[in-house]
Amino acid sequence: MPFAVQAARLVDRVRPRLEEYGDLERVAAFLRRLDEHGCGAQRQRASWSRRSRPADVVDDLVVATAGTGPVSPA
Repeated sequence: MPFAVQAARLVDRVRPRLEEYGDLERVAAFLRRLDEHGCGAQRQRASWSRRSRPADVVDDLVVATAGTGPVSPA
């Protein structure tokens, strides 16, 4: 089952509590970002696959955590 489907089902199930605590938009934004950019492991594998160099993985992590935005897998 695709991630987006699983995430939507989970949000539907817990929506009342997310709304109650004011977290629905925060969770929705996180899940959208995760769906668009993948998880950390996916991004690290994509970095590695370019040239099989650990330095590429580290460089992409630095860019992602320095506030310049996530690195697109390629």
